[in-house]
Amino acid sequence: MKLKMAYYADDFTGGTDSMQMLANAGYKTMLFLELPSAEWLKTNHPELECIGVAGVSRSMDADQMDRELRPCLHELVSLNADILHYKICSTCDSSETIGNVGKVMEWLRPLYPDQPFIPFLAASPELGRYTVFGHHFAAWNDIIYRLDRHPVMAKHPVTPMGESDLRLHFAQQTRLRCGQLNILDNERHDDLTEVCTHLAKDVDFVILDAVNQEHMTRIGRLLRKMSARAPLCTVGSSGIQTAWALGSPSHQVHNSAVTIPPRPTLVLSGSCSPTTRQQMDAAEQHGFRMVRLEVHQWLEHPTIEEQQTNDLISLLQEGHSAVAYTASGPDDESIPQLRDKLAQHGLKAADSGEFIGRRLGSIAKRAVKEAGIRRLVLAGGDSSGFASRELGVTGLQMLWSVSPGAPLCHCYSEDPEIDGMELALKGGQLGHVHYFESIRSGT
Repeated sequence: MKLKMAYYADDFTGGTDSMQMLANAGYKTMLFLELPSAEWLKTNHPELECIGVAGVSRSMDADQMDRELRPCLHELVSLNADILHYKICSTCDSSETIGNVGKVMEWLRPLYPDQPFIPFLAASPELGRYTVFGHHFAAWNDIIYRLDRHPVMAKHPVTPMGESDLRLHFAQQTRLRCGQLNILDNERHDDLTEVCTHLAKDVDFVILDAVNQEHMTRIGRLLRKMSARAPLCTVGSSGIQTAWALGSPSHQVHNSAVTIPPRPTLVLSGSCSPTTRQQMDAAEQHGFRMVRLEVHQWLEHPTIEEQQTNDLISLLQEGHSAVAYTASGPDDESIPQLRDKLAQHGLKAADSGEFIGRRLGSIAKRAVKEAGIRRLVLAGGDSSGFASRELGVTGLQMLWSVSPGAPLCHCYSEDPEIDGMELALKGGQLGHVHYFESIRSGT
């Protein structure tokens, strides 16, 4: 079995995002929570062309990344896929101390000594992410914002973006030399090989500008040319998968014909994004019951956690769909309250994703076992990974391409009550306003 692509996603929602891009391009793809051996893959899933590992490195500090991420990257490299991709969030939220992308590139660079440079692509026009002259932009409510002025990313509770120039942003994380293939280079050269050959003399990684499908197609051709010579290492958003698919001479979109029946749905949200807030409001208008989870009280008052969970389980047992949430937008007062409570117990703000996620995972497990829930949405890039692990998920395959970057998936698990259930992992900013109702109704 020769893999075309192997990737590690720095959060779970990003893992399903990349899987969706590959599946829609017709590649047989599976996402794992722990990387299986090459022998296991050959024996159990010889049909797979692409695999991913859903990680949580976006919320890790340097020691955690060195201990948990670095060995996994070495194992992925050993699979000798045509392309290895370290998949980051399309908003590049990372810092010198948390989720350091620059450090990852320092680890990967010597593993591919003959590669002239690491292609770095943050742009993903399909998701409303654009890079122009090295500056990164993201859409929100149909308006394009420079990343350091974005209503969400500029206020991220752990890694707020204070700089839109990706060259300066990553200069704070690594001493690797950075180059740029700007938007004019892209438009002037149908074949980007020559301009990149010139760039490669002085740099370690190259930021690739893109704002539309034509730009992505040219980048995809470049990636295919580079990977045809030898296995290629890349870093960036799911734009890597999109570009690589577009760069194929035989590219076509494969739409799944699966029929999704209506089903009671539980949404567990650890997201503080205003996009998720709008989706919650729309879900309430469609009859979802709303349950606020006062997580900042749970450290000191476990009886409150138990009561709120019991109230939620009762609603589900009555046949209602429900949204249980920890915050209602980025200005929710519970966010600083939880940060203060964590500090009082010797924990950092960056630990909030794990603290929330593991508790949401426990709630999800109870909902499955006590209320028979078979369709679940986990919202929040940092928390959803820990929740999925707590739930006991071992692997995912795309079932239905609901919305760009946030598909509904089929779960694999050693727990028979979890195995076969339907799970959607939604990043805070992803999904249309009626996303939760679409998941419930199958429309």
